[in-house]
Amino acid sequence: MKSIRSNILAFAVLALLSAPPELTHAAVLEAISDGLEREIDPGSPQSEDSYGDSAERFPALPRTLGDALGALAEDGVVRGALPAELYDAFVEYKTDEWERFCGTVTEWHREMYLRAIP
Repeated sequence: MKSIRSNILAFAVLALLSAPPELTHAAVLEAISDGLEREIDPGSPQSEDSYGDSAERFPALPRTLGDALGALAEDGVVRGALPAELYDAFVEYKTDEWERFCGTVTEWHREMYLRAIP
């Protein structure tokens, strides 16, 4: 469990820098508190690329916002770091962002698929 939580937090801190710092800091502090209370050994520091060679040691980081939202939904410690209304608003906002992103047609889509039209 510690590896999954640390990877979720790494994704939250590194990839979602647009998140308000009070949300990411609350999640990090709650995870630290949980680890201390349950005396979880954090293991040795990770110095490898989280997407590369450390795959045997740690589960893969979420690659998309949708994957991160799924992982967040499964993590009660991070959820418990925020008041329920704030957590729900954050998830609703980010889910809407992800759905709008998935529905966006980009120049890449146009170039890739319009070439297939005779």
